[in-house]
Amino acid sequence: MKRSNFAFLTIINALAVFTLDASTLTWTGGAGNNLMNTAANWSPAQTPADGDSLIFPSGLTPTITNNLSIPFILGVGSSLSILDDYKINGGTFQVPSGGSTITYGSNSSTVNTAFSLVGTSVFNSNSSGNTLGGQITGTGAPTLLGSIILSNGSSIAPNNYSGITSV
Repeated sequence: MKRSNFAFLTIINALAVFTLDASTLTWTGGAGNNLMNTAANWSPAQTPADGDSLIFPSGLTPTITNNLSIPFILGVGSSLSILDDYKINGGTFQVPSGGSTITYGSNSSTVNTAFSLVGTSVFNSNSSGNTLGGQITGTGAPTLLGSIILSNGSSIAPNNYSGITSV
């Protein structure tokens, strides 16, 4: 019994650290190389870590390479906000069992990044023309709000997830 209590407390402590250390990072593109793993491209100037929320603000419209760890794990309750005409290519975002929100702003953005759904994810689009071009896999369930084009880009593998899509 004591051993199982210790294991339970260890897991709770690990989750608390993961949640407390999460940051919200805003894209600035300050390094000029458009790579997501370059700290100088973010405010505050740090490389995104699993659990962080990421914001791509309006006013900047680059093509960005997602070269973060694969998969980059969004935090429970975290968000990925793409608020202008961005194109994000490469890598994989993993949505944890607690769920995350992916928000598209008022312009046409394309995210050619795979999504591995462990939990429920909400893809929220505030305008038409936003595209989710990466492969969607996993056991989670996506909820699509607004107008989102699911194109799977030029991926050779079809979307393959077992959750129910809500529209």
